[in-house]
Amino acid sequence: MWVHEGVETGREERSLHPSGLALFRFWETARAQGSAPCRNDLDLKQIRRLVPALFILEQNHAGQGFSWRLAGTAIRGLLAREVTGTELLDGWGQAEGAGAGAD
Repeated sequence: MWVHEGVETGREERSLHPSGLALFRFWETARAQGSAPCRNDLDLKQIRRLVPALFILEQNHAGQGFSWRLAGTAIRGLLAREVTGTELLDGWGQAEGAGAGAD
């Protein structure tokens, strides 16, 4: 059910899942006027219930692919293994990984 109480929100906010909206608001607050927040500004206790489903990818130095910098417990459970510190496509078959970087 959609309830509108006279508060205007952006179209993006109306289309986001409640967890996505909570993450978006956390990020916007943490980054303030910058393009991204500083590491010290990220207090993950504020989004404790979202953390298991979060992950951070880091582009490799050569710009050829990505590594898992951090993976929450829900991500590890979904993939059935620990992935933090490994290449993003490790364990993927040739067919799954072949087109991952192509646009």
